[in-house]
Amino acid sequence: MTFDEAFNMAMIGELPADAPEWELKDNKGWTVAHRAAQNGVLPDDFDRWELELEYGYTVAHAAAVRGILPVAYNDLDRADRYGRTVRDMLQHSKGYEFALVACYKNSQLEKCNHNQTRGK
Repeated sequence: MTFDEAFNMAMIGELPADAPEWELKDNKGWTVAHRAAQNGVLPDDFDRWELELEYGYTVAHAAAVRGILPVAYNDLDRADRYGRTVRDMLQHSKGYEFALVACYKNSQLEKCNHNQTRGK
């Protein structure tokens, strides 16, 4: 399967969370998972947050920016090569409400509303 085929499947919700195609890369080195996270279309049971680009930017970073990182995600201090953590991405996210960012910042995950994290 090509990157484009896998990405198209991901965009319509037909790429299973456990499919190896999440690791396929486009001509710029971005994985299907990173591109799907950018577009807010990762499956609910997706768990490949550790997939990273050459410089350490993970799917978790991309999901945090988009506002779709699950509340249960707990590696908020994971940094890319430039020192940007997942927590930093949450703080700069356009998809999160201030209260949710504060929830993560204060590590009070149990008080966060899961529906806010999925943009619903």
